[in-house]
Amino acid sequence: MMVFTCLSIFTVLYSQNYTPGQIDNALIIKSENLRIRGQKKELISLNEKYITISKNQNYLKGEILGYINIANIYGTIGDYKNSFYYLQKAEKKIKKINSAYLSAKLYQEYGQVNYVIGLYVKALKYNAQSIYYGKMISNHSEKEILSGIYANRADFLHNVHQDDSSLIYLHKALKIKSSPVINSLIADHYMVYKKI
Repeated sequence: MMVFTCLSIFTVLYSQNYTPGQIDNALIIKSENLRIRGQKKELISLNEKYITISKNQNYLKGEILGYINIANIYGTIGDYKNSFYYLQKAEKKIKKINSAYLSAKLYQEYGQVNYVIGLYVKALKYNAQSIYYGKMISNHSEKEILSGIYANRADFLHNVHQDDSSLIYLHKALKIKSSPVINSLIADHYMVYKKI
């Protein structure tokens, strides 16, 4: 009886039709909230669920977003092998869809993972690809991703001692979307490098 009940719940959950907006909301907003709160297991579970739903509904964007989100969380916890595995799954699928937003997001993640494992030149190359696609995004809310991409580049450049270039990208990030983190990084830069 218990097995039948669990099977029924699973069938209802995954057979229900979701709109692309509902899937996007789960994979973009709900995932981000879980990431910020550090709820890694819940984030992976949520993304796996929506990857399955997206596959069942032939919604490629949802499937790709799920893979990128899972890659991000694995990169955050230091499981780089799994991070690259999910990025490669996303990259294979992304070739079937024309989405500047997804390409920007994918290359941003590739850049971040390469950065944390110490491959700074490679990280900057991936970040440049991410900027290229980010500039092509026409949807205003999706274009905000460029703020994070520019902030990543600023961080990468700071680490290779290109501090003036780093500041330029912090200002570009701030221009797109103001955040306390970017404002404090700019203030910190001026305190450290612009002493009179």
